[in-house]
Amino acid sequence: MFFANLLQIFLIFLPAFVANAVPVVAKNIPYIRRFSTPIQPIWFGKNKTVRGLIAGIISGILIGILLFLFRGFLVSILPVYSDYYNLYSNWWDAFFFGGWLALGALVGDIVKSFFKRRFGYKPGTMFQPWDGIDYMLGAIIFMLPWYNGGVLEYIFLLIIGPLLSLLMNFIAYQIGWKECWY
Repeated sequence: MFFANLLQIFLIFLPAFVANAVPVVAKNIPYIRRFSTPIQPIWFGKNKTVRGLIAGIISGILIGILLFLFRGFLVSILPVYSDYYNLYSNWWDAFFFGGWLALGALVGDIVKSFFKRRFGYKPGTMFQPWDGIDYMLGAIIFMLPWYNGGVLEYIFLLIIGPLLSLLMNFIAYQIGWKECWY
C-alpha cells in the first residue's frame, strides 16, 4: 500500500515532472527556436524563455489529458488512486490541473533563477540544494488549494524531483542538448 501511495502521488504530479524537462527538449526543435526570447534576462537569465514556458505548460496540459484518458486503468491497478483521480476526472479538470501543475513547476524554477541572479550565479551553474527542488516546491505550492497530500508524500516529491531532474539533465547532456550534466 505504501508504494501504491508513492506511485499515486507521482502520477498526480506527473505534469510538473514533464513540464520541468520539456524546455530542454523544446530548445532543440527547429520550428520553435524563434520563440527563444528570454522572459526577463536581467531578472531570470537568458535561459528562461517564452518558448520553454509555453512548451512546458502545453506538455503539462497534454499529460493531464492523458491522465484523464487512462484514469480507468489507473484506478484498476492502483486502488488508492481512486480517492485522488478526481483531479483528472473530466476534460476541463485534466486541462486545468495539468497546466496549473506545469505552471507551478516552471514558476518555481523561475523564482530560483531570480535568486541565482541576485546571488551572482551565472545561468547554467549549480545552485544546490535548490536545483531540482525548485520546480517541485512550485508545483506543491500551486496545488495546495486543491490537493493536500501528507508530509511523507511531499518529502517523497522533494526527493524524487531532484533525482529525476538530475537523471534527465544527464541524459540531455549525453545527447548533446545541454552543455553541463547537472
